[in-house]
Amino acid sequence: MRRCSAKDRRQAWRRGFCLLAVLVLTAGVLSLNRYVNTVVKPTLHELAEYEARSAAVQAMNRAVAAELTHSPGAVRRAFYAGLRACQSGCRSRRGRADPICQCRADRDGRSA
Repeated sequence: MRRCSAKDRRQAWRRGFCLLAVLVLTAGVLSLNRYVNTVVKPTLHELAEYEARSAAVQAMNRAVAAELTHSPGAVRRAFYAGLRACQSGCRSRRGRADPICQCRADRDGRSA
């Protein structure tokens, strides 16, 4: 049986230490990846959905405000035309029940 020299023992120790360091780093990267996928990503998705909804609402509000300032008479006529249609039996032009008026009637507890 051959004896190990001091140099061989040091090389074996370094090899073992490097292998252990690589294994520890791999475990750390995998645990960080798991944390990101289970905690960080869902939170970021919720935040992105909130921001997208907020941007959509702001864009619609700006568009409505621009239309109101651009032609308030047309908006008023359209509003009152819809109101008259709803009060006159909630029927659309094709004779079907208007879904908005139906919802209002259901909310108020009466039939349309």
